[in-house]
Amino acid sequence: MSAKNRLGDRREHLRFDITGQLWASLDFGEDVVIHNVTTAGLLVETSLTSAFQPIRAAQVAFEQPNSPVTVIVRHVSSAVET
Repeated sequence: MSAKNRLGDRREHLRFDITGQLWASLDFGEDVVIHNVTTAGLLVETSLTSAFQPIRAAQVAFEQPNSPVTVIVRHVSSAVET
């Protein structure tokens, strides 16, 4: 199989077909605000203490056992205080 075919073969990786509601549990120790959910990602706003600033990855688990999804934090920015 050529490299092009391997990169485009969706059967190679575990996939989730989500129709309806998607629930997740994030343990930040405080409330978070979800601003946007798309097929490209999820925008979450939360306050992180300085101890958590280097977070670059997390894990999302679904109700089915053995179906964790590793997620990558792509952008972290400071909120403008008003």
